[in-house]
Amino acid sequence: KGLAATRDAQALLDAVDKLERNTEPGTGDGPMQSVRGWLQKRRHAAEQNLEQTTASEALRMLLEIRPAFAGLAVYPDDFSPLAKGLERGYRATRGHFKSVFDSDDAEEMHEWRKGVQHHWRQMQLLTPCWPSELSARAEAARTLSQLLSEDHDIAMLLHLVSTPTMTFGSPEDTAAFMKRCRKRHKALRKEAKIKGERL
Repeated sequence: KGLAATRDAQALLDAVDKLERNTEPGTGDGPMQSVRGWLQKRRHAAEQNLEQTTASEALRMLLEIRPAFAGLAVYPDDFSPLAKGLERGYRATRGHFKSVFDSDDAEEMHEWRKGVQHHWRQMQLLTPCWPSELSARAEAARTLSQLLSEDHDIAMLLHLVSTPTMTFGSPEDTAAFMKRCRKRHKALRKEAKIKGERL
């Protein structure tokens, strides 16, 4: 959580860059430059905070929990405890996936995104057990996770630009920028649905 502010600041800047690459130039460029400038200042502030306290605190916490992980044991000493967790997580993630496209609920989208990220990391950990099968599955989950992260970042951009206290350009230019965001949002959701069904 302590590292999230820096990640989020950079992710939103990346989202603006991708948005610029994936849409035709035209109206809405003014707010895009204004949003980029605001986000660059925010990233700079987050990086300063990271350098001063957060990174060293995160490192201290990791070193603190290292002995506990070194002594971690799984009982019984077979695959069954892992299988239960994998199945539970996979089942919940499938449920969120189905709900997302039935209800278009932001919370369900967030849970689906988290579940896909967990599945990706789990497949990475298990890949040495069955490389030919699980490396492909890990890659499919990684690709979907990246799509869902970009979708999340576009949603955050929309929220930022539509906040009444924030002004990034004329109402017309801001509306055009938001239209770009929604168009990209729709394309990402369409691709994510296809990849989600495949996974």
